[in-house]
Amino acid sequence: MQEVQAKLAVPGAPAAGRASLAPSGPEEAREQPPLADEVVAQRTSWLGSFEILLMAAYPFAVYFGLTRLGPGPTAGLLLALALLRVFPWLVRRREERGRAALLHAAGLLALAGGLLLTQDGRVALSLPVVVNLGLLVFFAASLRSGVPVVETIARRIDGELSEARRAYCRTVTRVWCLFFASNAAIAGVLALAAPLSWWTVYTGVISYALMGALFLGEYAVRRQRFPRAADERGEWTRVTEKGSVLGLQIIWFVCRVLGRRAVRSLIRFVALYYVLTDSEMRRVSRDFQQRAGLPGTFMDVYRHVLRFSFCIVDRLFLLSGRTEHFEFESHGDAEVRAILARGQGVILVGAHLGSFEALRAVAMEDDLPLSIVGYFENAQRINALLDALAPEFSAHVIHVEPGSVAHMMKIRERVRAGELVGFLGDRMTPGVDGVTVRFMGADVVFPTGAFVVAAALGCPVYLVFCISEGSNRYVVHCEHFDDALSIPRAERAERIQAVVQRYASRLEARVLASPDNWFNFYDFFEASERKGDS
Repeated sequence: MQEVQAKLAVPGAPAAGRASLAPSGPEEAREQPPLADEVVAQRTSWLGSFEILLMAAYPFAVYFGLTRLGPGPTAGLLLALALLRVFPWLVRRREERGRAALLHAAGLLALAGGLLLTQDGRVALSLPVVVNLGLLVFFAASLRSGVPVVETIARRIDGELSEARRAYCRTVTRVWCLFFASNAAIAGVLALAAPLSWWTVYTGVISYALMGALFLGEYAVRRQRFPRAADERGEWTRVTEKGSVLGLQIIWFVCRVLGRRAVRSLIRFVALYYVLTDSEMRRVSRDFQQRAGLPGTFMDVYRHVLRFSFCIVDRLFLLSGRTEHFEFESHGDAEVRAILARGQGVILVGAHLGSFEALRAVAMEDDLPLSIVGYFENAQRINALLDALAPEFSAHVIHVEPGSVAHMMKIRERVRAGELVGFLGDRMTPGVDGVTVRFMGADVVFPTGAFVVAAALGCPVYLVFCISEGSNRYVVHCEHFDDALSIPRAERAERIQAVVQRYASRLEARVLASPDNWFNFYDFFEASERKGDS
């Protein structure tokens, strides 16, 4: 849902779903003023934030008016809000946004008029009910028409969707229908039968917190269910993400306002709903757990999804430096510290098992230089938020660029500087070679990059996994893998195969010890088999 305002950026052409800022027709050759796009983008971002703040202020304005001024002056406040609501449209003059602004302003004017006529404060309390019922009707009607709202949004961003993604979009649309119906019912009951302060707290704080938790839960599920959506189209699309970043910032705002414990309580319900409604997720989790020797019951699946959801929430706190919520324990790291003390770099290889952010937090607390290697073009939304939470994050990320050796040069520089360089070795990325090995009873394709790099640089390799245990505790397991990998050219294929198989076997042992920390919520084994066949 946070992708509503995302736009495609296609080189040489206006992005889909976005009005081009360049002139059209005979005036195309006219040169744009310097920084025109940047100025417009900054103004649009500011106005979007203004609109959100205005909507969030409504319950508090009503509370202030009804408790301090009375119905008449409160109607005047609603009139002022109506004028402010159309102000951004007057600045931008965007037709599609203007209709929504005028509709909202008309609603505020109607409420102001009703309040003046009836002198009944409950009239002003009806707006959240009306808005949520309107959204419910809109989303539900899209389900009946055959193309759900969420699918329409996804098509604008990603083009054609697979059958699995269309089914997922329909499920997410149903989730939002349930949310809007519940939100309207609760707001209505509070307006009619509860103190005004209760209505204000719910509509002004709690409902936004619930929405943020739902955003977060859906985002986490989608990232794991469809990590290669762009790859299935044969390309990785660059996305301009003003709205998406704002949505993630709202989630972080909710985390800060309510605190980690309250957000974790909300996440329990979000995770439960997705497990109840998403049959594909249940199937993928159950298949993995049966491979791990577990029954794969409904509660097993729920605990699996819940552990992942908790780690996503913790990720925001960890990257913002809020480590006071957590306890960290490390095993086997003494050897790595001794190597770094000698001025030698180390390659760390992990997986999507546990939390790599927790490992990064431990490294930062101990002042250990750690850079992470990865392909992040398909994760620009979350990375934008991470940059905002932790400005130093970008300086310690090495982006893999297919067809380029720039990332290889950076890795070599940091290893030679005596730093830690971390890889995630369980997922294939574009332009990376892989080999087929046995893992969890299946033939799986794992990338070879980390081990080839380590062999070329002649540096030690350690495996590292940061496992989430309990509610606040993370345990770092650091295991020696090799002092200096040797891959002779004459035996290259066989030696790489043996090295990656050794990694897969060690990873499998860790997965079996902590199965609820395995965070590959997509057809990991089937996808690997397809890659192996190709």
